[in-house]
Amino acid sequence: MRQAAFADRGGPATPSGSGTAAPALGRFDVVALRVEFQPDTTRFTTGDGTFAGSLFGEGLEPKVDPLPHDAEYFSAHLQFLEHYVSTVSDGRAEVRTWLLPEVVRVSGRMGDYAPTGFDADSDAELSKLAALAREAWSLADGSSLAGRGLVPGRTAFVLFHAGVGRDLELTGTSLDKTPEDLPSLYLSGEALDRLAPGTAPVVGGVPVANTLVIPRTETRRGFNFITDENFLAEFSINGMLAASFLNFLGVPDLFDTETGQSAVGPFDVMDGLGIFAMQGLFPPEPSAWTRAWLGWADVRTATLAEAGTSYSIPHAGSADPASVLKVPISAAEYFLVENRYRSTSGVTLRVLKDGVEREVSIPNDSETFNPYTIEGFDGGVVVAADPYDFALPGGVDENDTPLVGGALVWHVDERRLAETLADNRVNADKERRAIDLEEADGAQDIGYPSGGFFGPSYDAGSPFDFWYEGNPVSVRTASGQELRLYENRFGADTFPASRANDGGASFVEIRDFSGPGEAVTVTVTAVEQGELKSRGLLFVLPKEDLRARLVGGSIQLWDRGFSLFVTPLAGCSTLIYGFANGWGADSCLLAAEPATDGQGRMFALEFGTLRVHRRDNSQTLVNLPRPEVQRATTPLVLEGDGKTVVVGVFGLQGPKLLRWNGTSVSLSSEAEPVASLAVDQAGRLIVIGNTTARVDGTETVWSYPEIDAFSLPRPQFGHDTAGYFGAVASPGALRLLQPDGSVTVLGTDLPQSQGAAAASGSGGLTFDGLSPATAVGDLDGDGLLEAVVADRNRLWAFHRTGAIVSGFPIRLNAGIGSGGPLVTRRTDSGRPVILLGQSDGTMDAFDLGEGTRRMEGFPLSVGQGDVMTPILVGDRLAAVDAAGALREWRWGAPVESAMGLVSPGNSSFVVVDSVQPPEGVSFLLDPSETYNWPNPVQDGRTWIRLEVTEPSDVTVTIVDLAGRRVAELEHQGAPAGVPVEIPWQADVESGVYVARVHAHAVSGRTEDRLVKIAVIR
Repeated sequence: MRQAAFADRGGPATPSGSGTAAPALGRFDVVALRVEFQPDTTRFTTGDGTFAGSLFGEGLEPKVDPLPHDAEYFSAHLQFLEHYVSTVSDGRAEVRTWLLPEVVRVSGRMGDYAPTGFDADSDAELSKLAALAREAWSLADGSSLAGRGLVPGRTAFVLFHAGVGRDLELTGTSLDKTPEDLPSLYLSGEALDRLAPGTAPVVGGVPVANTLVIPRTETRRGFNFITDENFLAEFSINGMLAASFLNFLGVPDLFDTETGQSAVGPFDVMDGLGIFAMQGLFPPEPSAWTRAWLGWADVRTATLAEAGTSYSIPHAGSADPASVLKVPISAAEYFLVENRYRSTSGVTLRVLKDGVEREVSIPNDSETFNPYTIEGFDGGVVVAADPYDFALPGGVDENDTPLVGGALVWHVDERRLAETLADNRVNADKERRAIDLEEADGAQDIGYPSGGFFGPSYDAGSPFDFWYEGNPVSVRTASGQELRLYENRFGADTFPASRANDGGASFVEIRDFSGPGEAVTVTVTAVEQGELKSRGLLFVLPKEDLRARLVGGSIQLWDRGFSLFVTPLAGCSTLIYGFANGWGADSCLLAAEPATDGQGRMFALEFGTLRVHRRDNSQTLVNLPRPEVQRATTPLVLEGDGKTVVVGVFGLQGPKLLRWNGTSVSLSSEAEPVASLAVDQAGRLIVIGNTTARVDGTETVWSYPEIDAFSLPRPQFGHDTAGYFGAVASPGALRLLQPDGSVTVLGTDLPQSQGAAAASGSGGLTFDGLSPATAVGDLDGDGLLEAVVADRNRLWAFHRTGAIVSGFPIRLNAGIGSGGPLVTRRTDSGRPVILLGQSDGTMDAFDLGEGTRRMEGFPLSVGQGDVMTPILVGDRLAAVDAAGALREWRWGAPVESAMGLVSPGNSSFVVVDSVQPPEGVSFLLDPSETYNWPNPVQDGRTWIRLEVTEPSDVTVTIVDLAGRRVAELEHQGAPAGVPVEIPWQADVESGVYVARVHAHAVSGRTEDRLVKIAVIR
């Protein structure tokens, strides 16, 4: 039976915790209780709800898990669990089992406890099963367990109920439809407390803090319409018992818990195809990830070298615990390679039948007992198997060649795992599974049922999903051509490919897989991908307690290498810094990033002290004038000075500027709290307050809507051919500070076009939580600066008029990290490049010269959680993740060094050289920049976009096809060479309209252009 779907194991089966599980080592106890129900005759359940009643009707006797289902029968299944756990853990975990002698009968019929209907996974329905657990255990007599040494937290409780499990998909089959049978699942302590609040029953001196709901059998009756006879589809409960116990140990389900479909095939007991491998008689070994998660395998980490390193991997069932090889992509993403061997000698079973336990040996080439049929099974309860991996796909092919496994390659994404573990949805997204099998057959079809009746069912896992020398798998095209996809290597250009989950480069190739056997060899190689070459993990912050508090921060370049500065942006912060000869940390600092002067000094503030650290780990403590500083901006080191440090501070006497010149400290009063500081190319200080900004020594002053100066905004300024330009962001708005002292504010409403959100009709833009860090740069080569900023999942760029730069917004894979975007430039073409860290542990890069194209090899997998602003120095690209792991790459792309807001001195200022206007331009209105968007107009709002070659006043007249004027729009003083967008609220009927765009330049030139607009209501 191919069906892998089995429902209702999600929800309360959720394990607690995230990230990593506590090792499941040592002794565990399993207490089992048999429970039956009030007798019933309904056709919606199997049997009558009791152990004594008829289960399948006359003439139908199962061979698998045969009747009677008495104490000896259930003890045999518990014996299987003991052997399975001891074997697959290599003795690292042991299970003692205890079957209580009594059978309890609860007050309701079976159907009263069954979660049913479309909401069967809801708490309201699942509470029925929790009520069954509470009631059954309250009836149990645990006196026989007195003195057995049961330990809370290490004792699992099993309810063996008198029904058949509702665990196989019945729709589309001829099996009996019994929707009020009980699903099998693991009820954690959290689930029981949530679904059935109250005091937990105590059994054997231990509170019942969990329950494994397991049926007496998984065998079901069906009807054969061809022979007009009833039959039994036979399945054992051994696989279900093993998987549920691993749930208790903290292992999540690895099938798709939303659909019940397989996700990793029969290669792990935590998948439906693994649970019901060999029709449930015995499951395979847990996968490399599951064994590592439980502490049942020693994981070796491969060394990535260009020449390649060869590794020998013993098979999972061997006594050698070093059976898992980890090949890292980043701190949070990696491959696990394991050797799974079915053995050419077949399998040996111990089977309990008719009260007698006997040993049965079956060869690998058996045609009647293999992973596809158990027709040759004589019957009974399997209490042990050797090897358990005989349940994996295999046997012999048409040429009698043994198919006995090989290497499996697992792709693990701990970022995805952290997102989905608490909801038990680890592999619910087919496009991005947290634990994914890289299928060697190239199809990547597990979990994608073919739906056909002919040909091999590779979507259920096949012997060719293993990697091994001589794997013969091929595909045949519609024209009959046979294509061989398997290359005996797993790399960037193979299928499947060794790319990171976000599509970026992994810099990993695994090749030269040996043939299957008790040990296999593989070679792991570090490879370049495009212009990128990984230098791997350089270091990880040394102290767990410090890493746990990492919220945001930056990397800064010292003259002797990288140093890491981390400043959580809240409360009493901790700063961690790395020197050439060690590490240091400061506690209780003000929440502002430190600064360096590029000469081996770093500056940070605490409440009463300015700390000056040097690269030799010496420091100077500068006492600040009273009253003590309560808040501060990031320190600013004045360019060209190297001595004077300026900080915006706030204390009991109000806002001030603090200056330290290397010997003394001075304070000067400010009219309002200072949010940030910058210094221009002439060394003039730019002071950004909560309502105004100014350039000292000039008349340039800007006023804008208030921002929270204490939220640590990170504006950026520059000087271009038109003068000073700045960008200041707060969560809801972006302020563009213009050369003439005016301010353009964006942030009210966003149209549907270009991937943006729906319009609200108020005119302008709506941002979904802007990052406080902005960047400015000349993105189109016209000598004028544009502003770059990101919200939760989009990267924006704006001309100074507020018009969106062509090609933006860019949809990001995840939100921006704690730093801001970094704008740099290719040295070969002059095209801008934007780099940014993202909140999902990746770093992305976009080349703006080719339609905002993502650069080859990106996004790069950095690690876990928030990635701070990257830095680029020469050909060295580096970024740090939220776990404090710094990774570096060699980037062969001709890109200028860039350090953004965390450059030495924290200058936050850029300069654009003069750009000559293009020659031979005869038009006033640029035809390529005269259009409306979106078109057609469907939500009642559109923007008329235009660009003039001379400063001009613009009038837009909109008429219908009958020539009637429906609107007239004006824009005074459109600047030359900068796009302008004029909003039109299209309160008109559906139809086609024409906009006449008329430009009148200051020189007297005029020009008209027509734009056709479609409106759909």
